[in-house]
Amino acid sequence: MNHKNVKTGYQFRKLKNKELWDFIAYAFESTRDRAEKKMGVSFKFLKRMCQVNRLLLGIPWKLIARDSSHIVVVKDRRICAGFSAMYDKKKNEYTIGNFFTRPEFQGQGIGNLLMEYIVERYGKTKLILYVETNNEVALHLYKKFGFSEKSSMQEFHFTSPFKTRPFPPGFHARQARKEDLKNLHRLIDKIPDIDEILKHYKKSFNKTKERRFRMRNQIPAVLVNDNGEILGIGRAMWTKAIANFVQIIATAVLPEAKFAYPSFISFLTEMATEYDISRGAWEKTEKTEVFLEEMKPYLGEPFRISWIMERVPGLLN
Repeated sequence: MNHKNVKTGYQFRKLKNKELWDFIAYAFESTRDRAEKKMGVSFKFLKRMCQVNRLLLGIPWKLIARDSSHIVVVKDRRICAGFSAMYDKKKNEYTIGNFFTRPEFQGQGIGNLLMEYIVERYGKTKLILYVETNNEVALHLYKKFGFSEKSSMQEFHFTSPFKTRPFPPGFHARQARKEDLKNLHRLIDKIPDIDEILKHYKKSFNKTKERRFRMRNQIPAVLVNDNGEILGIGRAMWTKAIANFVQIIATAVLPEAKFAYPSFISFLTEMATEYDISRGAWEKTEKTEVFLEEMKPYLGEPFRISWIMERVPGLLN
């Protein structure tokens, strides 16, 4: 699949297997200063993980990324820009990532060409992408092509020892055990999409033991009432590629336990700090927004906020 913009001379084509590492390097190159200085992402570690995983697995890249498309823009045999489109079959949506224009090609309108291509090829389904709220140039570009803010990802620094928010009477939380999977009747009956949620939740067991080349570690937890009934599940998840950074996910909490939600978030954060993690992220949604003021004494103000943007064809003007 090749596509050429005759007017500009830029060619769009699929990434070749031999170009994989260059693609990753170029995508990182465009945000290197922000990624290394602000986020603590290790470019050296990402390279080592990529090389080791391909060596150990012995699986062709096209099989690993069979639900992903990686497109590059080429001119005079040089890669100028590119992006990845990751497809989620369950949700029937694409997440757009690794969106980059190499520094020496910026300011030439390639961003517009990329978005035109993305909308033309993938725009019949829902599209998702992430962008920092202070990146006004990117925000203007995405809105121009029909994207709007869905929710935001809030990132915090926390001190050690972490100050945990007390649970309301009748509730407590603990690290999950495998046998808890047999006692999720209340959640299974009342939480939509619980089967899909549990697929990710089950993967969090036995993932907390540090391994040299394990990319992701997770801790599962359960929210419980005084009768021992499980009313919520969640997990803390982190990757070695981003130093001291954890994502807190209170995946499923029953409405009757909503008042314990912020304490559950606090509990998951406390568990993560035991692994010397000092930064975390929570998605701000309608469910979580009402608790942000309550959590400020424990989390403080966010040091960075990113928009999760979406483009839904049926909702476009």
